[in-house]
Amino acid sequence: MSRPQREMITCPACDAQSEFVIWSSLNVTLDPDQKPHVLDGTLWRFTCPTCQNVAPVVYPLLYHDM
Repeated sequence: MSRPQREMITCPACDAQSEFVIWSSLNVTLDPDQKPHVLDGTLWRFTCPTCQNVAPVVYPLLYHDM
């Protein structure tokens, strides 16, 4: 079972707040469209819609690939 949550994040460059999806659990067998994001790291990358700054977001993730 996958569990995404929308959280407000403050951009470290411009201090604008925007939504970011944080996954507490991700099953790529059930959500196969998310697997490329895990493999290329974009699941943990925040791009600010205001200033286009890209910043890593570190959070715990329970990953399932059955």
